[in-house]
Amino acid sequence: MEDTAQMTPTSTPRRITPGTLFLGVVLFAVFAVIGLQLLRNNGQPPTSGPAPDFTMALYEGGEFSLSEHRGQWVVVNFWGSWCAPCRDEAPELQAAWEQFREQGVTVVGVGFRDVESAARQFIEEFDITYPNGNDDGLRITARYAVTGAPETYIVGPDGNVKAFYYGQLPVGWLDATLTTLIAGGEVTP
Repeated sequence: MEDTAQMTPTSTPRRITPGTLFLGVVLFAVFAVIGLQLLRNNGQPPTSGPAPDFTMALYEGGEFSLSEHRGQWVVVNFWGSWCAPCRDEAPELQAAWEQFREQGVTVVGVGFRDVESAARQFIEEFDITYPNGNDDGLRITARYAVTGAPETYIVGPDGNVKAFYYGQLPVGWLDATLTTLIAGGEVTP
């Protein structure tokens, strides 16, 4: 009798190249840093108390630093050009910038997981004139424990978070909230 078992070729084990190993180490380090930041914030967005400071490069040149705007109201909006709700709320953010900047309010957009060319196109499409930049490396996102776009924070002149909204801003919310806060009132979450 003849043996009918088929022989399968043995494969040689794959070797890890130095480039693959380096990429793995870099990715591990990036995720570790983001994870540590989330743990430091207990994974919760800072909906009250001190707003995490950040500095980012702006698309139009220069930098924006939250700490340099102490004494002003700052609306920090995390957005992405790929985000449909962000497209819907963009006109309201621009309107708030135009309406309240003479009252010491700054609006700043923080691009979340975006591509610069798409972000610039978004800014042009909606005639956005307030400062915007991209969160390269997701450093700012980690400090604010952002889980998705859009998310909006209103930081008071004292540097503390006075209001927070997760998701698309309801029509009129930003206007009403800023009006109340500027007048000395408080808002409830």
